[in-house]
Amino acid sequence: MIFRKTGERDGYTVLNDGSASLLFDFIEMTVLDGEEYAAFCEKESGELAVLRIADDSATEVYETIESDELFMRVCRKFAEEYPDEFDFD
Repeated sequence: MIFRKTGERDGYTVLNDGSASLLFDFIEMTVLDGEEYAAFCEKESGELAVLRIADDSATEVYETIESDELFMRVCRKFAEEYPDEFDFD
């Protein structure tokens, strides 16, 4: 799934998936294998969203991570860099 940043509202990042706009609280960013990833907390559900930052010069674009293995590697990277903020055990 692809999300495009459409702005900010009340201190939250607004991401649109093509059908709805959702509010996310940006947590942190990390780099793994030359790719950038961002961690967000969705305002309504409180769920964690870990998204790859896609290269698009027009707008900020984020993509879900399709591979379970890559998703776990990225989560471990966040936990290593920010142990006080992330605990995936």
